[in-house]
Amino acid sequence: MHFPVFVVLPQSKGIPSRKDVERFVDRVLTPHQYVERDLRGAEEPQVVQQGWWDWYRIGGSFEDPAHESREHRSDWRSFFRGEFANVGKVSTLLENWSTEATPVRIVLPDGAVFGEVARSEDEHTRWAEEARQILDRYRGHLYVVVDCHK
Repeated sequence: MHFPVFVVLPQSKGIPSRKDVERFVDRVLTPHQYVERDLRGAEEPQVVQQGWWDWYRIGGSFEDPAHESREHRSDWRSFFRGEFANVGKVSTLLENWSTEATPVRIVLPDGAVFGEVARSEDEHTRWAEEARQILDRYRGHLYVVVDCHK
């Protein structure tokens, strides 16, 4: 199963390089990755590290930041010199907020993780409102969309 995770980037004075974004995403997502090891003779692989995803990739199935309008997309693409089509402004995300496109999880600059898979429409609606409130505290930040797999 693929699901979108929004990683809020730390504020920086300049434009972050692709390498800086990749390093940051690795630093905050790797601790939450589960790892299986195939032990010889075991019927099933053994989970040796608990987590929420087995692998992740910036963009992946979610190549464009959710909620970005076409006009804004061209703005931030040129802002990032066309390097990174998966980075957007949190403020723009909130202006175009859609409950349907709420990420499954949000990872903050300090590595804190919020959210989980909603089991009902009510849970999803509650999480969408909570996600919006969390992101509202980071209006001046950028975020990157990450495709996580489990």
